[in-house]
Amino acid sequence: MPPRRPALPLSRRALAAGAVALAVGGLAGCGPKSPKPDKGTEGKDHELLLRSANMYWEAVRWADGERAGMFIENTQERVIFMDWMQDERSRYRYEDIVVIQVQMGPKLDPPVDGKRREATVWARTSGYALPEQILETDRIRQGWYRTDQGWFVAWERPDEDG
Repeated sequence: MPPRRPALPLSRRALAAGAVALAVGGLAGCGPKSPKPDKGTEGKDHELLLRSANMYWEAVRWADGERAGMFIENTQERVIFMDWMQDERSRYRYEDIVVIQVQMGPKLDPPVDGKRREATVWARTSGYALPEQILETDRIRQGWYRTDQGWFVAWERPDEDG
C-alpha cells in the first residue's frame, strides 16, 4: 500500500477551511457552476465565493503559493502557508482540481470576529505522491469565510506528521 501523501493546504481533518475577490482571465469559468441562490447580495456573494474558490484551487494546482496565499487573510499564516506549499510541491503533484460545490451559510448579524458569513467548498483533486507516482483522487471539504475584504480560506497548519 503506498504511503499517504502529506496533508493538503487545507487539512482534511479540519471541517472548516476556504477563495478570491476578483476573477482573472478565464478562471471565473473554471469548474461546474452551482445555481445562484437568488438575485442581489446573496447571488453576488455566491458568485464571488465560486470565483474565489476556483482561483484558489487553480493556484494550488499550479503550486503558485503567492497567488493561493491571497486567500489566507492573516499575513503571518500566509507566509507559513506559502512555505508549506513550496515544500508540498516536492512531495505531491496535482494533475487536476475541480470545485464541485459551494454552500454558503446564513449571514452573521452582527459579524463574528469580522466574519460576515461562513461557507463550505468541496473540491475533487487528483494527483500523485512523489516518488511513487500512483494516481490518487480525493474529495476535499474546505471552510471559507467572508469579510468586508472578500472570501478567505479557513486554513489550518497541517500536522507535522502529515
